Amino acid sequence: MENMEYEYSFKVKNLDIYIDYCKNNNYEKTEENIQTRILYRNKNKTMARITINKVGEKTIKKLDFKEDKITDEELIERKESLPIVFTDDKAIYSILDFLEYKKDNSMNRIRYVYEKKNFTFELDEYIEPEKVCVVSLEGKKEVIDSIWKEINNI
Repeated sequence: MENMEYEYSFKVKNLDIYIDYCKNNNYEKTEENIQTRILYRNKNKTMARITINKVGEKTIKKLDFKEDKITDEELIERKESLPIVFTDDKAIYSILDFLEYKKDNSMNRIRYVYEKKNFTFELDEYIEPEKVCVVSLEGKKEVIDSIWKEINNI
């Protein structure tokens, strides 16, 4: 089963107007967490990502894979895997080593997720390696394109 990501992603000065947009348009806030993401790259043009979410005292670790398409375009289409939740770090690092993934970089951010039907806003406030805010829109092509047009007028 192939899973395609269809996403608009862009930098903004701050997240306030997008948080207000979500609240005013009946989006449900489904996540707010501190996230560490460690990227690994492979010569086969894919990347592995370990994501560590901290919500209060709880920590959840996930591994997923994506096509490694680097672009400055706001619209990104690429294959991605479903995430695997794990607790055994040693096994995961052994798999990454076996598949010849090399650590590239890591980042820390606060992620806010708002959802409605088949659509997701991911609002990220990066802390490290640089302070920047990023808005990502994910969902079905026909829904995401209409919301993209709507928020471009904000």
